[in-house]
Amino acid sequence: MPQKTFVYRNLHKKCYSVRKAGLVIARGQWVWVNALPDKDVFGAHLPCTAGFKVNQAGRERVLRERQKNIHAFAWGYGVTTEHDFPTGYLEDYLGQVQKELVRVTYNPYVAKYFYRDGDTKSPVGYASEILLTPGGVWVRNPAC
Repeated sequence: MPQKTFVYRNLHKKCYSVRKAGLVIARGQWVWVNALPDKDVFGAHLPCTAGFKVNQAGRERVLRERQKNIHAFAWGYGVTTEHDFPTGYLEDYLGQVQKELVRVTYNPYVAKYFYRDGDTKSPVGYASEILLTPGGVWVRNPAC
C-alpha cells in the first residue's frame, strides 16, 4: 500500500505544502488529494482513504498561546499539485464538478475538527477526494 501523504497550509510561503515521511516533497497553490480505489484487487471493500486530521495538542497550544502552528492536515495516498497538470486543468476541473463538491473549513477557535463551511456542527473526517485551492477546500463524498 502506498505511504500516507499529508497536506497543510504553509502560511509563510502562502501555498500548500505536501509532506511524506516527514519531508516536504512538493508545494502548490492547488493540491488534489484523491483516495485509493474503494476496492482492492480481490474486490474487498476498503475504507475511505482520504481525510482530515487535527492534532489536538497542537490545537490546544494555538488556543493557549494565540499563535498559529502546523497542526491540521488533509491526508491521502494519491496527492498531486497543479505542477503535475496542464495549466488551468485543476481550475477547469473544479468548475466542472463544483456542484458535486462540499466546501469545508477549519478554524481552531471554532471547532476541533474540519467542518462543512457555515455549519460547525457537521464535522468532515473523511472523503473520497479533496481539492485544496487558493479559494478554499472542497471535498467529494464527505464521510464516505
